[in-house]
Amino acid sequence: MSDTMGARIEQARLAKGLNVTQLSRRIAVKPTTLKNWESDRSEPRANKMAMVAGVLGVSVQWLLEGGEELPSYEEQLPGSVRIAKKLELALALQQRLSQILFELESDVARMQHDWAEEVSVN
Repeated sequence: MSDTMGARIEQARLAKGLNVTQLSRRIAVKPTTLKNWESDRSEPRANKMAMVAGVLGVSVQWLLEGGEELPSYEEQLPGSVRIAKKLELALALQQRLSQILFELESDVARMQHDWAEEVSVN
């Protein structure tokens, strides 16, 4: 558990896979401002705090008070978003499987053709 708000901001940023520059661009602040927040030299105003929480997928309350460990990104998603992400993954897998099946069918056809030519030559 992180003891300070700055440490929690940094922990959530790292968990989200963002560097300082990426997060600062998303919330429209300078990287030095974000570094100051993370090192507890200053604190974000309420509107920026809400933006940070939104981008990092945590609650403002968690940033302010801490408490339980940082919830995983998947746990924070509403059920419909989790289902949509699973559906998106399933569709991508289905497309890849279709591509593999097509390639296999082409390989079999080519092998049958080669075998037929070999048999007719002998």
